[in-house]
Amino acid sequence: MFIISPRWIYLHNKKLEKEKALLIDGSLIKEIIDKNAIKKKYKDFKVIEYADHILMPSLSEGCIKIHDCIDEEQLNIKLNRLLRNGVTKINLSGVNENIIRYTFNSHIQLGQILELDGKIANQSDIKNITSLLDSFKSDPSKLLSISLKNINQFDNDVIKKISFITNEISINLHVSLNDISHVKNEKELIKKIKFWEDINLLNNSYLYAFPVFNEQWLRYIKKNNITLMISYKELKNIEDIKYFISLLEKKYKCILISNDCESYEFYQTINLIKLFTQNKMDSDIAVKIINCVTNNTSELFSNYLSSGCIKKGNQASFNLFNYKQNYFVDSYDINPNLYNLDKESLTHVWSAGKQVDIA
Repeated sequence: MFIISPRWIYLHNKKLEKEKALLIDGSLIKEIIDKNAIKKKYKDFKVIEYADHILMPSLSEGCIKIHDCIDEEQLNIKLNRLLRNGVTKINLSGVNENIIRYTFNSHIQLGQILELDGKIANQSDIKNITSLLDSFKSDPSKLLSISLKNINQFDNDVIKKISFITNEISINLHVSLNDISHVKNEKELIKKIKFWEDINLLNNSYLYAFPVFNEQWLRYIKKNNITLMISYKELKNIEDIKYFISLLEKKYKCILISNDCESYEFYQTINLIKLFTQNKMDSDIAVKIINCVTNNTSELFSNYLSSGCIKKGNQASFNLFNYKQNYFVDSYDINPNLYNLDKESLTHVWSAGKQVDIA
């Protein structure tokens, strides 16, 4: 066992705290300890000091499309780029047969999203997906989920079968709602959503297509059953950002995703939100935004111990930011702001109790 001792720790995804340290046992956070107890109670343990650093939870990538990767070498490059941004858990979306057999020999934990398209899917496709799930269900390194594209065009019998499968084996379901925006008749829309609710399709599902999220149909879906997946590309103007913040304030669970972004844009986005809110982003909103890439993603990687929150018993995966490097604070005694996080200040990444080289 050893001790990690930074200046600040973002504990329990609530606030930055001083004079705390982590006792690490293998890949786990064994205890949260007071620094003044180190010399008395833990004097025999190795202490790794990060005197000028903030320790934050490991970041997660809820969904990244890899259709542009023509081979494993390009995919390795893409994943290593995310690792250098402090991302240690990633959901891949691509060609089913390719991603399900891919392994990444590093400190990144992968999930794979298998896609079904309502325009072309039939019972045979369902059978193929089921066979893939059966083939890898005994492999603890595989975390598989299903994605539905063009949900409005699925045959009702097929969608019922999908719902049965996802509920029977408790597999995550990702649903794109792009084509629902074409349903202009509110009664027809309500009927469709009620059908999905009746067959338990949307239970604990992940919904995509932020531009079509609106009060018209969100109110017909149980808030506690869904997570809204919002791409960084969808937060490029002040109106979209205001709407995103309003969803957080109404306690919708949201996850920020790269999807088909060319780069990892979390750090840019959190500062863009600060700019568009005229630097008045309070600590409560900042915490909610951090949760969109940490705590809120934990169920996407449910076969792993959580690393989305720094607390006793969770996985020892975290990032360290040098608060002096980009002038987070003017004085050593002033707490930094969470929205000052950036890649340039990220100096160390730990995954499952081991430091990762991000040079």
